[in-house]
Amino acid sequence: MKRKNFTTVILLSILVLAGIVRVYRLDALSFWSVEAMIVSFAKHSLRDIADFALMYRPLYLFISKLWIYAFGTKEVVVRLLPAVLATLSVILMYKVGRSLWNRKTGLIAAFILSLSVVHVNFSREARGDFILMAGLVLMSFLTMLKILKYDKKRYYVYNMIVNALILFTNPYGIFWILTQNLCYFIFSREKNVKRWLLSMFAFSFVLVPWYIFVSSYSPERGITWFNIPTFSDIAQTYEAFSCGGSKIKQMGCGEEMSAQKMIIPRLLMVLYTILFLIELLSGNAQGRKSKLKIVLLCWLVFPGLLAYVYSFVGMPIYMYRYVLFSAPAYYLLIAHCLSRIGLKWRSSILAVILVLSLVSLNNIYTLAEGRKGFREGIPFLKSRINTGDIIVLSPAEMLTIFMYYYNYDEHEVLGAIDAEFGIKIDGDWKHDFVNKGNRIICIPFSKLANFSKNYDFEALNLHPPRGIWFVNSPEWPLNENSKFLDAFLKKRYSIKTEQLLCHDGIYITYFAVDNTEK
Repeated sequence: MKRKNFTTVILLSILVLAGIVRVYRLDALSFWSVEAMIVSFAKHSLRDIADFALMYRPLYLFISKLWIYAFGTKEVVVRLLPAVLATLSVILMYKVGRSLWNRKTGLIAAFILSLSVVHVNFSREARGDFILMAGLVLMSFLTMLKILKYDKKRYYVYNMIVNALILFTNPYGIFWILTQNLCYFIFSREKNVKRWLLSMFAFSFVLVPWYIFVSSYSPERGITWFNIPTFSDIAQTYEAFSCGGSKIKQMGCGEEMSAQKMIIPRLLMVLYTILFLIELLSGNAQGRKSKLKIVLLCWLVFPGLLAYVYSFVGMPIYMYRYVLFSAPAYYLLIAHCLSRIGLKWRSSILAVILVLSLVSLNNIYTLAEGRKGFREGIPFLKSRINTGDIIVLSPAEMLTIFMYYYNYDEHEVLGAIDAEFGIKIDGDWKHDFVNKGNRIICIPFSKLANFSKNYDFEALNLHPPRGIWFVNSPEWPLNENSKFLDAFLKKRYSIKTEQLLCHDGIYITYFAVDNTEK
């Protein structure tokens, strides 16, 4: 078999593997809030999207809108889009590895990315902007290599287009733009610099409108609940890139993996760390090869470092999912290390990586075991609710996911919902409205902030003829004060039914008013 044909067969096999590990048990967990917001955006009319809570990262929203329009709103269908994008990024990983070194390195890098636990984890969630940005960054890096090699005008244009798409995928894209410039000047030759600077000047005409656009969204509508990062967060990022980490959770929420479940992933991390250090400490590289290591280290470290520093001088924004686009640099260094050792040893190590990765991925596939989410909890409520009962959602950000399952066959209603503002009725946003004969009260974070044991909960007018269903998640960030409303309800009314859902501590509690039997 010719070398080119052999490479094609191997790459196709890697793509099949990447697809399988990303779609296996894709619908095991119910949707989480931001995943339902993806469907909500798809159902919004174009004239109503300007105030959408996630609109400051619009590119993936619009791609998913087209996808949902074509294929529907079922969980597995909506999640399939990021899984497909993640699988396609494996091809880009191969191309980058081949451009930096050779086909062998490209194939190994593609293989490692195909099995990356953290990459697989985020490619299985309906919110796919992290995955889309990781793929676009690979494309941007590839165009930069083309510029350095050929210095053609079209590659500068391609690079500016891709970088603009990165910015509008997620605001973290600005950290890639800065990182790419650092990488370019490490790599560049003097004859390229003038054109590069001109292209960056031209790109500023995209950057300025983007900054104005993103700044128009107030901090309260995004990531205000992030904590100031610590060195522990940096360690967790490295752990996640290596083996997925102990916090493999749906949308980053839920309980951590037990020490027993982390034995095999930690072995994978040890193996990757050894290969990574061997590559860094090998002293034979000179000239361009030496610059390659520095460039890839910049790609790996610099975006996270920028986010870390900004979290202290600006507002806290650091989470490792946002720097997922740095992980390919780590895998490329490991791939190059493996490409330089003998075939027998290389094959054995790759076989070990395959086994350890598949066992580590099982932690993702078993997340749903023994857990119940909104998919189970909302039908539980719906089958027991009476006409006239009140439903109280705390926090209000639950409304989108609540209505996704409560109105499962009528998802058009999601087009009138925004997680920040409630539901739009007759042109006005409401946190208190009637749906199918039941009053629904959504408690926004702004009102929760004022809750205390002395708060006048009578102002909520909780006087239904029969009962109150309280849907609450005390563990939701910024939702601690919901405990005061819970205490008030328990003191005022008798608990008739309480159901603990083993997903992020979500409670559904039924309170009988005046001890009326349900």
